[in-house]
Amino acid sequence: MLRIYFKIAHRHLMNGKSFALINVLGLSVGMTAFFLIIQYLSFELSFDQFHQNKDEIYRIVYAQNENGELKNKSAQNFIGIPKLIKDHFPEVKASTGFGRTSSYAGFLFSYLNKLYYEPEPFYQTDSSFFSVFPSLLLKGDPSSVLKDPHDLVISEKMAKKLFGDMDPIGKRIENKSPSYADVSNFLITGVIKDMPYSTKAK
Repeated sequence: MLRIYFKIAHRHLMNGKSFALINVLGLSVGMTAFFLIIQYLSFELSFDQFHQNKDEIYRIVYAQNENGELKNKSAQNFIGIPKLIKDHFPEVKASTGFGRTSSYAGFLFSYLNKLYYEPEPFYQTDSSFFSVFPSLLLKGDPSSVLKDPHDLVISEKMAKKLFGDMDPIGKRIENKSPSYADVSNFLITGVIKDMPYSTKAK
């Protein structure tokens, strides 16, 4: 029975080749568009879903209104917001803030008298960062990795690049970048996961 259906379909296709071509092309375009939309939505909905405590994390968004109309909306906020939230909302377990360094020229440093250049700017944050994002830290003590302003947490990729299979904790790198003139060297206190593309922190 199925073979008969195929024969009938083939006969119709041969009798109306132009019409069949339009139908097949339309179906192909429709299915391609459908799968692209599904892939796009899947990627968008996956943002920051890798955090173990994702249901407990909230982001404060800055919104600027003029005459009742929204003029600007941004994830960038005032530096004192984390402390303000912690002081006025006792139910909040921890609060933190972070942002790119002011330099967009990268970071120049040395280790064992060998110069390295990291093109991506660093992120600056406070000692509460790993209280909010504990699952990101691979090596180091989350309660103390960022206690000192000269403490540095590096990515898996950077740890592999500099130290190979050696443990980077406790190693010091010397600052050679003029953008960080107030810091002579950094102490590596932790290793963080490489951030996936599906994060709003990038």
